[in-house]
Amino acid sequence: MNFKFPECSPLTMSLQELVLNSPAQWRRPSGQSDDSESKDSGFESPFPQPGGQSDRSSRRCLFGGDSQQTPPSKGKRSRKEDGEGSASKRHRAGRQMFLSPQPEKENRHFNPLTERVKKAVDRLEVREDLIGDGSQNHVLPTVQDGKHQDLKCITPSTMCGLLNGDYRDVISSFRVIDCRYPYEYEGGHIKGAENMYIECDVEKLVREHRHNSTGRHILVFHCEFSSNRAPKMIRHLRGLDRKLNADCYPFLFYPEVYLLSGGYKAFYNTSIARTHCEPDSYKPMHHEAHAADLRHFRVKSKSWSAGESRGRVRRSLMSNSPSFM
Repeated sequence: MNFKFPECSPLTMSLQELVLNSPAQWRRPSGQSDDSESKDSGFESPFPQPGGQSDRSSRRCLFGGDSQQTPPSKGKRSRKEDGEGSASKRHRAGRQMFLSPQPEKENRHFNPLTERVKKAVDRLEVREDLIGDGSQNHVLPTVQDGKHQDLKCITPSTMCGLLNGDYRDVISSFRVIDCRYPYEYEGGHIKGAENMYIECDVEKLVREHRHNSTGRHILVFHCEFSSNRAPKMIRHLRGLDRKLNADCYPFLFYPEVYLLSGGYKAFYNTSIARTHCEPDSYKPMHHEAHAADLRHFRVKSKSWSAGESRGRVRRSLMSNSPSFM
């Protein structure tokens, strides 16, 4: 039985011719594998997208799919955006530097108070003959003391000259501070001397400072031998004076302070000085009749609460400091 294929209609023939005679972009590329044929139709878009879009994107355009491209993943920026951001940062940094210029290097750490303190310290270290504030030399001749090299000591003869008025033309006033215990003081002392044997007395001395003139006002400390009690009082006075005037260094209430070398015993044993003792006698600290007094005053001299409370005295001292005036 002979079977004949029916002739194709003109429409069918036109489709076959269209497929066979179509240009290359309508047919699957010859180098494409079977695996890709199963996933793709083999046709490229008759309307190629600019920039070389993929076949899948082309099919979406042809068959009504989403024509928008997948947005880039977060954290990735184009090279153009990076360039714009860097330029913007540079612009902001330059603008900030222009609006707030840096101070000059040499004036960045300059402090007039610090420079003044440094100069004063250097001057006091180099010139040992200067008084505590570095303003001038000591008016009284001094001697070296092996035990107290940090203090300025005067001899009994110099003390006699001070009492006799030999330095009246260069000194406005002076005060003699006797640091012995009261029974020692009553047994014989320098005329006009003030008895101060506890540290609270020295704090009162600073509190009552009322020198309004620009003259020289000096202090002379001593005890029995000027080896322990008087040097301790001088150092306490100077430390407190420095603390209260820390804001105006090297200013001091009492910049010129001396220690009587050898103490009251050496002064009393000097023949020319006996006329300045009142009464004309000398009672040692370890006197056999004052053993109980020695124990009492020794304990009292070591107590910070003797007389006034420490806090009350300190507050009163601070209120008289130049930094509070």
